[in-house]
Amino acid sequence: MSKIDIATDGYCINKVVDKVKSKIGDKAAEQLKQTAVEVVQNCVHFYSTTFGSGDVGASGTGIVSQPHKGKIADGTTGLIYGKVQSGKTNTTIATLALAQANHFRCFIVLTSDNTWLGKQTADRFVNQLKGGPVVFNWEEWRNDRPKDFAESKLLPYIKKRGIVLVSTKNVRHLDNLLQVLKFAKASSVPTLIFDDEADNASLNTNEAKQSKKGKVIVPDSSIFVKIGDIRKEVANHIAVFT
Repeated sequence: MSKIDIATDGYCINKVVDKVKSKIGDKAAEQLKQTAVEVVQNCVHFYSTTFGSGDVGASGTGIVSQPHKGKIADGTTGLIYGKVQSGKTNTTIATLALAQANHFRCFIVLTSDNTWLGKQTADRFVNQLKGGPVVFNWEEWRNDRPKDFAESKLLPYIKKRGIVLVSTKNVRHLDNLLQVLKFAKASSVPTLIFDDEADNASLNTNEAKQSKKGKVIVPDSSIFVKIGDIRKEVANHIAVFT
C-alpha cells in the first residue's frame, strides 16, 4: 500500500505547538511537532493497512467503514520511547492533536493507578488541547450512569471534534470506561489508545505463574484483561504504548 497523505497542520496541533514554545523553545517545539508527524504517519499507515483506507488521513471520513471483528488485529500496537521526565506527555498530546486533524475521533489515555498523577495528566490534556477534541476523565463518568453520560456528553462530539477519555489503570474505572465506550458507539469511529507507562499494570503480570501452573489454574491479570476488552470494543484502533 502506498503511503497515505496526512495533514501536518491543524488548529489544535498548531495551538499545542504555540503553547509549548514559551516553555521549551522554538526549536524543541518544532522537533516535537515533527515527532508527532512521524508517529501519526505510522498510525495512519498501519490503521489503513489493517482496516482499509479512507477512514483516516488527510482526506479521511472519521468513520469506520469496515468494522473489525474477532480478536485484536495484528499490527495495531506501537511504541513511543522516552526516559522518565523526557517529555513523553507533550509528545502524546501533540500526537493526539495531529491525529485529530487526520480524522481519528476517539482517544483513550490510560495512566497509572495513582489518582493524583492521573488528575495531573488529565488537566494537562484539558489545558493544552484547546479547540481540539473534548477531554473527559474517569471521575466525570464515575458518578453518572454510563448510558446517560455517553448520550449527553460524548455523542454530541465523538464524530465531529472527537473525544478524549482519560482513565487510571484501575479495574473499576476501566470497567466503567468499557461501558461508556459501548453506549457512545465508539466502535464506529477510528480510535487511538495511548497507554502511559505501559510497563505499569498493563502487562500480564501472571505470565510467570502461568508458565508453571497453566492458564487454566492461573488467569490473566485483571488490568491486562480489561485493557484487552477495551481494545476489542474499539476494534478499529491503533494502540500506542509509552
